[in-house]
Amino acid sequence: MKSLVELAVFVRVVESHNLSGAARALGITPSAVSKRLSKLEDRLGVTLLHRTTRNVSLSEDGRVFYDRCKRILADVHEAERAVAHGRTEVRGLVRLAVPCAVAREVLVAKLPALLSANPDLSLELSTPEHDVDPMKDGVDVALTWGRPPDSALIQRKLTSSKVRVYGAASYLARRGVPKTPEALVEHDCLAAGGGEKGWHFKSAGRDVVVPIKSRLLCTSPDAVKELVLAGLGLAREPELLMQGAVGNGFVKSVLDEFAAEEMPLLARCAPSQPLAPRVRAVMDWLVDVFH
Repeated sequence: MKSLVELAVFVRVVESHNLSGAARALGITPSAVSKRLSKLEDRLGVTLLHRTTRNVSLSEDGRVFYDRCKRILADVHEAERAVAHGRTEVRGLVRLAVPCAVAREVLVAKLPALLSANPDLSLELSTPEHDVDPMKDGVDVALTWGRPPDSALIQRKLTSSKVRVYGAASYLARRGVPKTPEALVEHDCLAAGGGEKGWHFKSAGRDVVVPIKSRLLCTSPDAVKELVLAGLGLAREPELLMQGAVGNGFVKSVLDEFAAEEMPLLARCAPSQPLAPRVRAVMDWLVDVFH
């Protein structure tokens, strides 16, 4: 930082043509200006300015150095201006991590409105298979299903979705429709996330866990919908992700009267005071999308 101050003093002296004019413009004394210049020349080991009692002129080294200093200071000014605008205007890049199914089923169709309303905003959209921590994983906003552990992150609930059991119409026609949670033992259940031991239901006013039988384990929650559509079994999914397939008649929900769980969808970002306008704009847009 001291080097930048010396460069700024040097440039001001050159453009003022004397030490007194530069001192008035900078709000310091002529002797302070002279000391700054001397330190700069001593550090560089060259003479930058030829001084007389009334004015100064550039040496050949000083002329080259002046041109470089002008560019450096202009770049610094532009960097400061860009950051200052970023504190007050919606501009710049936002890294957004979203579960693939949420992006596909909900957000992609809504993105044009966000980008149209904010022409200086850019998005980097990723669809990781795992939960993302904005403070550790280098993203600005991350969407997460479920209730994460307590954390210092800023969290906004976007929506909650009933968790239901779904099956393709073709599968249900072939294997029958289960009437009670216990009937699932006769069905192929698609386990997501590396293998679920049981599914939760509410029966006769109490919570029950029904063991499931799965011939097909899938470590990708977002691929489970495709397995359901292929008629390979029943899956337990948030209704938000299945509503399109249900509306098309390809998939039906079963055991609705026993549904026990609502899963929240949260938008999370790293704590910041104040929140950058570009991040706040994306967070506000997400809230609007789901309400």
